[in-house]
Amino acid sequence: MLFLCVALVNSCGLDLFPTGDDDQPSTPTKPQYVIQRVSSSGSCSVRESTASPIGETLATFNSRAEASSAMCGMYDPSMSQSSKCWTFSPVGTCR
Repeated sequence: MLFLCVALVNSCGLDLFPTGDDDQPSTPTKPQYVIQRVSSSGSCSVRESTASPIGETLATFNSRAEASSAMCGMYDPSMSQSSKCWTFSPVGTCR
């Protein structure tokens, strides 16, 4: 009788004998931030690394502030280098 109860419970996906691995709360990880460049416009923006990509990723940082600062340093007003930013999104990000 006990075997039948265990078999029925396990077939429903319930874990009668947890190993303890799933019982520990996961520590949330801090998001990383990336500088992405849209190749057609040369526009760069800082986004969370988990967001859907909108272009080529130029660099990855641990904080939004670091990424924003680095992005502003990648400005190419001559629009001659495809590895640099020709404009920023949102407009006014770098002044």
